[in-house]
Amino acid sequence: MRQLRTFESKEITTGIGLYTCLLVTMYTLLPGVSGSFLFDDFANLAPLGDAQGLIDTRHELFQFATSNVSGMTGRPISVLSFLINQYAWPQSATPFLWTNLMLHLLNGIMVFIFARLTVTALNRTDNSHPPFFTPLACAAIWLIAPLHISTVFYAVQRMAELSAFFTLASLSAYISGRLRVSCGHTATGLTLLFSVPVTAFLGFYAKENAASVPLLILALELTVFSKRAETQEKKPSEKLLIAAFAIIPSGLIFAYLGAKIIKDDGTARLLAEGPVLLDYIYKLLIPQSSTRAIFYDSFSSIQSTTNTEALLSWAFIALILGTAIYIRNKHPGIALGILFFFLGHTIEASGPNLDLYYEHRNYLPSVGIALTLAIAATLLFRSKFKTAVFASAIWLAICGAQAHMRASLWGHPTLASKVWIMEAPNSPNAWLRRAFIANRNGNALALNIAVARWHQLLPHSLHPLLLSLRLECPQEQISQKRIRALIELAKKTSSFNGIDRFFNPLVTQTMSGACKGLKLENIYTLARALIENKNITWRQKAYLWTLSGRILLSRGLADDAYSAFVKANTIAKDKVTLQRQIHALVAHNRADLARKLSNHKYSDDRKTAYGPFHIRTILGYLTDPGQQEKTGEGSNRINEQASPSSAKVPQ
Repeated sequence: MRQLRTFESKEITTGIGLYTCLLVTMYTLLPGVSGSFLFDDFANLAPLGDAQGLIDTRHELFQFATSNVSGMTGRPISVLSFLINQYAWPQSATPFLWTNLMLHLLNGIMVFIFARLTVTALNRTDNSHPPFFTPLACAAIWLIAPLHISTVFYAVQRMAELSAFFTLASLSAYISGRLRVSCGHTATGLTLLFSVPVTAFLGFYAKENAASVPLLILALELTVFSKRAETQEKKPSEKLLIAAFAIIPSGLIFAYLGAKIIKDDGTARLLAEGPVLLDYIYKLLIPQSSTRAIFYDSFSSIQSTTNTEALLSWAFIALILGTAIYIRNKHPGIALGILFFFLGHTIEASGPNLDLYYEHRNYLPSVGIALTLAIAATLLFRSKFKTAVFASAIWLAICGAQAHMRASLWGHPTLASKVWIMEAPNSPNAWLRRAFIANRNGNALALNIAVARWHQLLPHSLHPLLLSLRLECPQEQISQKRIRALIELAKKTSSFNGIDRFFNPLVTQTMSGACKGLKLENIYTLARALIENKNITWRQKAYLWTLSGRILLSRGLADDAYSAFVKANTIAKDKVTLQRQIHALVAHNRADLARKLSNHKYSDDRKTAYGPFHIRTILGYLTDPGQQEKTGEGSNRINEQASPSSAKVPQ
């Protein structure tokens, strides 16, 4: 009876402690909710604006949930979550950031649950891990980490938060189910284990890094559930579970990533991640009040596989991983934390087409660092209690103070834009952010300086030139010489991933007649120059053909517009774009061409604007298995004489 009362007392104390952690975290990070929208927010939340901030029909809901092109899935779970704050778009980011903060606190609870279950599993054979203190310490360390500010107060990074939530839920279900199966409660255990792929699937469709669930389960099996850490031999059913949930899917993931690296020649990119991973650890252990935040676009990548820093970094990482494997029987919790961090980075760190450095990638993997620190603190408490308490209190206080300062900075966009260009003076995006804030505040001098510096950092990029053109054309006449130089640059630019942010607004501005000296004919020529550029992606070319068709329609060249639309649809199949093209033809009294475009047959091997794992592709096959069009021979060929490539747009 006394033991029961003691247990209940500890449960109550732990509950109060967790509530206190959540409350302290909320008030520590609260200044950040007054921040503003950032780069990717506009691209991902734009559909809210298309619906005038109100999505209230089933059709609008479907379009919004399936139109995102982030990642390979479209991330519909995350996209749908933005509807919680749809009424605030695009006037205020505060409601979006409030929701992000609440999700962060919810994830803190999930970290506590995961750590609690991990400790329960560890205590089967070694009752040395306090079932109350260690999980609470883990949650507190993770919640207050200053590095998470760039996740919590970047609206679109709700994707990372939701992915982490479902990943932790999946891992918690696995541990709980695994414990029940090993104890003979097979029915209950299998029910919990059945939820593992379900929650992992939801996490995957929130953000793709939830695909790391099997890798993290493998880490659990190598440490917490390792054979030598148990008192008895594993049952055949347990071995089957390990193979099904950890070994086989992990092998497939590693094979896929390896093939991807080889195919995309990503060896140098992977090598460059070594120093990045160590820098992440440094910033988690040594908290800082200010960093580059999201402005790591100038972070130097390593081009040579003989780079000394990279090789030494990977050698040190190998030493850390080797140590984790070596101590996994004596200190399985610490080993789990180390493996959790590195395996949690596997998906995004090995992506050849992803940027090298982003702080938000640590949101989930940092759970491993928090768990390692919590268990290490527990071990230190036994031998040097006073020293451990003092050191832990000081470190957490520093973390809290640094997190508060960073949140306060993010909550003051104008000040933040000034600090970030000092932290990352060679970051084009930092200067773009400074230009955006200066323009919003009406600071013409700061705007001109920022755009000039941005152009200096990217002399062969269209982005700063298009932005300066857009800002200047309402006030002053744009010379034809400047336009011709822009078109020449469009023919040879190495990349152009700013259609949504830089080209579309200029097109809209020109169509409204708000630009002096800039005509639709110039926009048409610029679009055609980009189409002819071999460095422009097929998806962008499909968009540019559709844009060309819109311009031709506005000039009364409906037949040429039809040919441009066909060209766009030949490159990529996208039903939404097709419907918009049809509506445009109907609006210009060419219903005959609209019907012809609707009935046009294309080859079955066209690229889709959405990948095979995208939610729109999945739903398309579920609702219409025969959705791919059947065509005759040569039906996708276009008469070059009828193509807009030879069309002359009247002045």
